[in-house]
Amino acid sequence: DIYSNPQHPGRGGWTWYTGSASWAYKTGIEYILGLQKQGDQLTLNPCIPSDWDSFSISYRYGSATYNITYRRPASGHPDAPSVIHLVDDGQQHQITLNS
Repeated sequence: DIYSNPQHPGRGGWTWYTGSASWAYKTGIEYILGLQKQGDQLTLNPCIPSDWDSFSISYRYGSATYNITYRRPASGHPDAPSVIHLVDDGQQHQITLNS
């Protein structure tokens, strides 16, 4: 639902107001980047495109910030999901994962 009217080219229509944007966000974060939170654990199990070698994401948990960098392993796919134990400690956490 993208407008093609010359006065409004490329603008999104009603589908973006009715939940499509949140589903696109959820798909990108949870299913492509593989980021899922359960309690005080953050699981990372990415399914990224083959031409991506890495990605970075900043995740806030209470007063803490987790700056996470994921690097694709040499095998191409992670052996197992990575689990990060979250702590609301007001700190900046730098995490690099090579699953």
